Amino acid sequence: MYAQVYSKSTLREKVVNDKESKDMTGGNGEDSNDDNKNNHVAMDVSPGLIFYAHKTAHSILCTVPWVKVVIVLRNPIDRLYQQWSYSTTNLGLRLPLEDWMAQEMKLLHTVGLIGAVNNNKIKNNNNNKDDKESVLTVVSEKEAWDKYQSVRNVAGAIGRSLYVLQLEEWINAYIAAGKNPSDFITILTTENIEDQPQKEYNKLIQFLHLAPIVDNNDDKNNIASTLLEKSFNKTKNNVNNNDLTPPMKEETRSMLRHFFQPYNQRLTKLLRSNGFEGNWDERWK
Repeated sequence: MYAQVYSKSTLREKVVNDKESKDMTGGNGEDSNDDNKNNHVAMDVSPGLIFYAHKTAHSILCTVPWVKVVIVLRNPIDRLYQQWSYSTTNLGLRLPLEDWMAQEMKLLHTVGLIGAVNNNKIKNNNNNKDDKESVLTVVSEKEAWDKYQSVRNVAGAIGRSLYVLQLEEWINAYIAAGKNPSDFITILTTENIEDQPQKEYNKLIQFLHLAPIVDNNDDKNNIASTLLEKSFNKTKNNVNNNDLTPPMKEETRSMLRHFFQPYNQRLTKLLRSNGFEGNWDERWK
């Protein structure tokens, strides 16, 4: 994973579709955000940054502990469906959604994330060897999660939607480093961005301590948030109008809603207890 580094003027050009470059405030070209005379913005975008938190969070804290982290979450059911749709359309996947999910469920069971009991409970059962071997055991959920992530070429169809397991690692890493997680991490949802792009854009810019990108020729001065909204709508329309990927069956969605609910409840509790606002389990019911 390598950062993409742009000068602020180049970054602005990219955002406004290669229009004539101006400074970040639309003024006279001076850097309006250079307390330290730093006129570059560095970014790296990858879902792997959150999924492999046990590597990325500690690496960031060891090398660039001052950076801001923006995490964008989607309804875990919709995220799963979108991954399947993309894999079907672009990566040659030929499995129906339910068969694809069944493979993932089997893996989750094999590593002990679901359907497992703690080793300590086995000790209290009878001493029948066959009974012991018939029950999948793990030391902890953390161990099972580590095993899951270590599987070669794991698609993460369901695991990538278990946000609480990933964000626990991020938050714990920042706490262990003596930092307040909510000072360095912000969490957005695609649903909020789609509903209120300008509001979410303003919150993001404030969190990043950047001046907003504006265009003096744009009466509403909201060019960045408009492009943000169009980008999300384009992605959503591409999925919804894809002939290769039929809509998710209602019984499948109902099953997934039941499966993800306790994880979403844990996510809300985790984030609220660490200074983040939001009610993710209610939002994604």
